[in-house]
Amino acid sequence: MNILMLGPWLPTVRRQLTTERLHRFARELAREHRLTLACTTDHPNPFGAVSAIRDEFEDLEFAVVPNRWKRLWSVAHLATGSSAEVAYFSADALRNRIRDRAKSAPFHLVYVASTSMIPYALELAPRVPVVLDFGDVDSEWWRDRARQFSGFKTKIYRAEAMRLREVEIMGARRATHCLVATPQAARTVAS
Repeated sequence: MNILMLGPWLPTVRRQLTTERLHRFARELAREHRLTLACTTDHPNPFGAVSAIRDEFEDLEFAVVPNRWKRLWSVAHLATGSSAEVAYFSADALRNRIRDRAKSAPFHLVYVASTSMIPYALELAPRVPVVLDFGDVDSEWWRDRARQFSGFKTKIYRAEAMRLREVEIMGARRATHCLVATPQAARTVAS
């Protein structure tokens, strides 16, 4: 089976992937299936991280999103009613590579592990099954942040939570299966 996994694949100093549930799951899938990992990164020089991932998973598609430019792009999207996070991780280069790969060797399944990656799955052929792993639900992270602050930050975080929730709803409608990490996340996705 040819599987595309969309998610946060490159390790960072704060987030080592080898112990994460998603990374362990990818290892299991790679034993029996052809697995393509796909992600975007704002690392200015991601090649060490890419090499580390390719040591374990040889098929990796990624695009570098320039941090400063993407921050401005995200703020512009937030101001116009779209999700800043989805805009930040949107990359035409990755979108084109995924589309080209799907034409030459169609994916049998798409596994999405991040709300910001849902739009990539939505652009693939509707016949391809999508499994959406909400984890703890990204929009809830933003909603929790809104509760911790006041004033302008609260408004920004609340707006981002609502916009991500819209993307999550679109993804859930398209998904064949939805997974969550906690009972609270299950209630959020069911609502």
